[in-house]
Amino acid sequence: ALHMAISSIGAVAGDEVIVPSFSFIASALCILHQNLIPVFCDIKEGQMVIDEGKIEKLITKRTRAIIVVHLNGIPADIKAVRKIADKHKLVLIEDACQAHGTTISGRKVGSFGDMAAFSLNKSKGLPAGEGGFFVTNNKEFYRKANMVYQFGELRGDKELRNYNSYDLGWMYKTNEFVAAIACSHLKYLDIWNRTRFSNAKYLDNKIKTLPELEIFDTPKDCRPAYWRYAFKIRKNILMHNHDFKQALSDGLKIRGLKVSQWQNLALPEQPVIKNKVGYGNGCPWVHGDKINYGNPTIMKNTKDLINRIIWLDEGIQPPNKDKELDYIFDAIKEVISEIKSDK
Repeated sequence: ALHMAISSIGAVAGDEVIVPSFSFIASALCILHQNLIPVFCDIKEGQMVIDEGKIEKLITKRTRAIIVVHLNGIPADIKAVRKIADKHKLVLIEDACQAHGTTISGRKVGSFGDMAAFSLNKSKGLPAGEGGFFVTNNKEFYRKANMVYQFGELRGDKELRNYNSYDLGWMYKTNEFVAAIACSHLKYLDIWNRTRFSNAKYLDNKIKTLPELEIFDTPKDCRPAYWRYAFKIRKNILMHNHDFKQALSDGLKIRGLKVSQWQNLALPEQPVIKNKVGYGNGCPWVHGDKINYGNPTIMKNTKDLINRIIWLDEGIQPPNKDKELDYIFDAIKEVISEIKSDK
């Protein structure tokens, strides 16, 4: 879905797309898939979302689009980014793969940008096994994306295929089984989101009582649709005990909690990007301007957050309720107590 969006913007090899430094690799690979160059923008300090105040400094004559990622169902300031995109005549793409049902001022994310992508992976808010879906209200973007979706063929929704390819396309068709599951799960999405939201807030109120940890703030006008539960270790704790995060993670795993670190590197540090592997022979970077992925300013806050964040895979998911959440908190509190006593 992300590649379909990128392929629709009419960019040529060497053109640039701005994307946050903190996300899953797919948010950047979709740019490389279209032979374009990812340009990274850091996130806000202590948060998961792109710092809109740093975007304009990254815009060049080759910039064609901005990708905003609503990571963990917590929305970025999409209204501010929309103004920047409109000012510079850039396409705005929302990566809402972890944000099914997230709202800003009552409006669903995925409807602010020109296009958006959602995931149907089994772990996501709207699970259907695998795959995802692409949305847009722009007919031209839809037409181009539809060609990429099916072997570069050009046809209307109700027309028969002529099996002629007019553009470079892929086979991105969702099978009927996955589509059926996704449709059947839609009626439960709001219920699941309410449960995840309630559970996240329940844990937030408990985590706030621990001086070693921090929670993630959310804008007052938004309603997150949490993907997983995440919290942060305070900076001063890690300054005095560099092994605190590892010890806490290991202790929680021993107590049966699923703890993950699905993102160990800032996107500019991913080998395929840092080493400019791409399609090989320097492509797509040979077609554009020089890009320095070692520049610390594009990932300072990202690297700090990666060092401090802990993710609980299934803590807030239905049917978990207070009993399970209390167990989670008690486990966290117990492990922290052990770490302090060992020290």
